[in-house]
Amino acid sequence: MNSKDNARSFMAGSHLLASITEYQYSRKAWKKDAFDLFLDPTFFQMEETCLDFWKIIIENLMTHDKTTFREYLSRMSSVKGSSMTLFTSKDQENEQRAQLLKKLAFILFCSEKNQYVKYLSDIQDKLIEYLRVSSSPLVRNQIQLCFRVLLLRMSQDHLTSLLPFIYTEMLKSPSPSPAPGFVVWMESLPQEDPTPMDFLEEVPM
Repeated sequence: MNSKDNARSFMAGSHLLASITEYQYSRKAWKKDAFDLFLDPTFFQMEETCLDFWKIIIENLMTHDKTTFREYLSRMSSVKGSSMTLFTSKDQENEQRAQLLKKLAFILFCSEKNQYVKYLSDIQDKLIEYLRVSSSPLVRNQIQLCFRVLLLRMSQDHLTSLLPFIYTEMLKSPSPSPAPGFVVWMESLPQEDPTPMDFLEEVPM
């Protein structure tokens, strides 16, 4: 993946790939490799300018057919927990869930307004599933990011089914008073719209 040593090459390759993905007939040549790179745990370790190219790539990857986004959602369902899992494995599961949530948020971030409305119930199911199986701060932070992106990319009237879910889950959270817990959670969301900086991670040496 990307590193400081190959940053220029990775930038040039990302620029070229972004250009190629604009042509739908070329999809077979790049879809698998682009999807595999996106699933890589180090995907977000890149410069902000490079991420701009990947916004184009991911948008084209997800919208040029009707199966890729659903394939990604099915990947999210493949992370299964177990009460018998060792703590190290549980930590790894939560880290994987957090990465998948972050990438879901990025897919939505790359989209046009209301582009994923028809998938909103599926997205909501994944958020509910992850919130119920994990109390990890890593996971909950990325659920917050997903919610922020949904507020940015979905019209308010489409989110009416999502708000009761958030309220219900916050009622289950440990706090002296559940309703204030929900208010605190809402107030903890950054007021600014999400930007590429919310996704980027440090590029390794």
